Amino acid sequence: MSIIQPNKKNDSIGNINFIGQGATFTGDFTCDKDLRLDGIIEGNLTVNAKLVIGTNGRVKGTIFALQADISGSVTGNIEIKDSLTLRSSAAVQGDISTQKIIIESGSTFNGKCQMGGLKSDSIKSSSEAISVSQNK
Repeated sequence: MSIIQPNKKNDSIGNINFIGQGATFTGDFTCDKDLRLDGIIEGNLTVNAKLVIGTNGRVKGTIFALQADISGSVTGNIEIKDSLTLRSSAAVQGDISTQKIIIESGSTFNGKCQMGGLKSDSIKSSSEAISVSQNK
């Protein structure tokens, strides 16, 4: 059985890929459609759509995505082209670059946050930067 299970196509949702709890992927991973992660990825993760990391999801590596909603843990940098939401159960150790960010009370974020543009050489970066450290 595959650890990645695309759902049936739905015109309002599109294809959603899923890596379930108990599954571990080691190496760089790329996905062109939405991805929900409840397992573990040890390596760089590129999602050319929306990334959702559930409360049991973990990433050890750099994340690149169009949008992200994180409830699990990330150890590594996060580069989001559009918007990032850190839910109350999220734990992030690394730098963030995004256009928009929402950090819920209770989440843990230790690193720098750059808003207005991504750090990647292929994408125009912004001169606006802030440092954020929120611990509960």
